[in-house]
Amino acid sequence: MAVYAYSIANDTANGVLSADSLKSEYEASAIVTALDYIGSAGDVLNVTTKAVLSSGDETILDGLVAAHTGASISDKPLDVEVESEPPFAAKTIKVNGVTKKLFKRVHGVASSTIAGGATVNIDFVVPHAHCKFTGAEIMNTDIGDTLNYLILDDASNTYSGAPGSHYQLNQFGFNVQMPQTYYANTSDYDADLYQGMIVRCEYTNNSGSAKVITSNLWLHEVKD
Repeated sequence: MAVYAYSIANDTANGVLSADSLKSEYEASAIVTALDYIGSAGDVLNVTTKAVLSSGDETILDGLVAAHTGASISDKPLDVEVESEPPFAAKTIKVNGVTKKLFKRVHGVASSTIAGGATVNIDFVVPHAHCKFTGAEIMNTDIGDTLNYLILDDASNTYSGAPGSHYQLNQFGFNVQMPQTYYANTSDYDADLYQGMIVRCEYTNNSGSAKVITSNLWLHEVKD
């Protein structure tokens, strides 16, 4: 073994010793000889190695001690690797093993005039070959109004294969109670929609006066 003595006050960067940190710094360095122990007595810092250091390794050790700040391991900032996200319009997904890009599309639709106590269908026909549906907002609502949200097949029932047209594929809103003026809902996961499908909002005006309801839908077109 060999012992290398230093002054904590004069030989370290801040006159402070953290034995655990200096041990980690030693072990992460290019010094070949294994470390045995780091200890101190008063102002004396003792670095004990398993064997005598070469002149090159001793020079490295002198540099480690000189640069040692005394910061404990818990005080040191963590090395965090941040994954860089591309702009939204450049985000990609895999569809049947093929990489596709996503492009945000916001579409607006409005109802006809809805008489008090009446229900109307506010239909949005999907114009994209393939898109993801993540949410919608409704304006000019009144407390007490209700709605249902449905997804319908296209005019030929291309996707369901059912007879007739506009077969109901799904329902994701059930007698939803409206707040005053504005309602919005987003999903933590997307739904796939295809060209010709209909997103139907069955809106019931339970107020005493006629009104027009407007809505925006948040889609993300899937393209090559």
